[in-house]
Amino acid sequence: MESVNLNIKIGDRSYPVTVPAADEPRVRAAERMINEKLSAYKVQYAGADKTDHIAMTAFFLANALVAAEGNVAHDYSALQQEINQLEQLLQQEAG
Repeated sequence: MESVNLNIKIGDRSYPVTVPAADEPRVRAAERMINEKLSAYKVQYAGADKTDHIAMTAFFLANALVAAEGNVAHDYSALQQEINQLEQLLQQEAG
């Protein structure tokens, strides 16, 4: 698998990372999302320091991730119920 070396900028710092080439668009999108949220918190909480802006950005993104994981688990549960119903119907038809 081919890898690419990227220079990711978060806030005013750069971080070298190596990722699979196929992941570059997603990594760049994450970089943009972090910086957009960080910039928004800098405006919204102008009196806070950098650490507070970063902490709020991390909290926002972690909260969104937890919510997304909950939705995936919920969707899986509904799918499992449908599979169970189909299996019951197949058993009834075969029996």
